[in-house]
This record gives sequence, C-alpha cells and structure tokens, in this order.
Amino acid sequence: MHFTRQHPKHSIAQPRLKLTLAIALALTFGCTNPSTSLTANPIGETSIAAPSPDPPIRETSDAPDDLPAQAETIALEGSEVEMLRREALETAIVDNNLTPLVSYCRMGECMSSYYTFNNLVQEAGRERLYEAEILTQHSAMGETEGEWILAEAPTQILCSTERPTAVDFAGNEYIINHLSPGVSPSSFQAEVDALYWALCHNISASQLAETGFRASQARRLGYDLNREANQTRQTSVRFLD
Repeated sequence: MHFTRQHPKHSIAQPRLKLTLAIALALTFGCTNPSTSLTANPIGETSIAAPSPDPPIRETSDAPDDLPAQAETIALEGSEVEMLRREALETAIVDNNLTPLVSYCRMGECMSSYYTFNNLVQEAGRERLYEAEILTQHSAMGETEGEWILAEAPTQILCSTERPTAVDFAGNEYIINHLSPGVSPSSFQAEVDALYWALCHNISASQLAETGFRASQARRLGYDLNREANQTRQTSVRFLD
C-alpha cells in the first residue's frame, strides 16, 4: 500500500475520526484477532458440510440446528472487524497518528517502524499486558513516500522483570520474543524491544541509544542483565489468567 505522509497538524475528517475511535474501542475490548487471551481461534478454518435435502427426522438432539449459520455469522463479523482495523490503520498513517520506534537505512533502502492504538489489556500483580499496532514503512533512500507493511494482528507486550516478552502473530502461529531489556537487541527483535521500553517504561529508542543508559535503567528497574534473549514459535500461549 502507498500513502502520503501528512503533516501532524493535518485536520482529521469527521468520518475518519469516528472510525479511528471505533477501532480504538474495539482494540481496547479485545475485538481483534487473535484474542487478548492469546489463545488461537480456529473458527472459520474448518468447513461445515451442507445439510442434505431430506434430512432424517430426529426425535431428540442436543446440538443446535443453526450451527452452520452461526459459523458463517462469526466468520463474517471477523472479516468486518479486520476490515475496520485496516481502515483505521490506514487513517492513522494519513493523519500521522504514529509514534516512532526504530529506523535505519541500508543499501539504498530505508525502514522506519511506528506504533499506534496502544492500550492496557490486563494487569496481575506486578505484570501488565499491553497491546499495540506496529506499522513499518519501506522506502528508497531520500524518498518521503514508500510502501507500508501492516502486521496480521496487534503485538502483545508483557511488562515483567521476570519474563519480559513480546508476541506477534503470523500465519497460524505466535512468534514469542523473550526479551533481555538490559542488552542491545538483535535486529530481529529491535522493533519489539523498542515497543517494550516505550509501553512498559515510557523510554524511547533514542534514549536507549545513549551510552550506558540501557544497562543502568534495566539494573535500576530490576532486570537481570545476564538474561538471554531468544525467539520461539507456538500455536497458542497464555500469560495472565
């Protein structure tokens, strides 16, 4: 997709404003896929056989007769929610409703990532679970316009000194990033590491780039500086009950 970045003071059209607010509320109350409980939902992936023209008469049945209709309705509602989500993200791009994460240029191409629609999903003890949308712009060096890449689902961030984690969803599995906040991340975790610090501690990537800042802040906050970062893939995951 190609969008022209607008000045931050660009006025928001009223219909787009309503749409943005609507999807923000949908994100807040967990109406996106995957669910905020981080459990895979297989609905819509299994086909349901159509009933025969003359079904046999049954005296009793524990199953409802409208299961196919219910499945179709759920699938339709899911597609409508996804459409609204994408439209809201496109509106956020046009209206510059984005907060920078990381950016770099390499071999004539530049990449800049941003986040938006962040909200607190759940809290238990000293741990907090956040959700946010990450958007990435790829462009040629020196160009202001480029291709925007939208993730399949919001990114989940678990703020925890014992198990700092970021979760993405791709295909049919969850990508679990076990973070080490006190250590500069590898390139494949740069975005989610920056998002973790932004949501959990209100610290930007530019601050983290200052010499010694990351390690000193991580130590002060109680993180283990010897913790090793890694990435795994799972079909389901649950953090907070």
